[in-house]
Amino acid sequence: MSTALSEDRSPSCRDLAGLLAQTGRRAAYAVLALGATSVAEVAELTGLRQPAAAAALQKLTDGESGTSYERG
Repeated sequence: MSTALSEDRSPSCRDLAGLLAQTGRRAAYAVLALGATSVAEVAELTGLRQPAAAAALQKLTDGESGTSYERG
């Protein structure tokens, strides 16, 4: 099962941990929390290239960590 979030459920701790497990996504989230408002600003403040910053933001927005796990 994918960790993609649907509109009918809130993210679990596992979902959030998965989303923030990757360094680029964690850095992108941090600069957003500090006020960054654009991909260019996220890229500049994190040191990521713009395509990597955009991909990190997209994954955070989609709620997709790229990992799979079974729910029991």
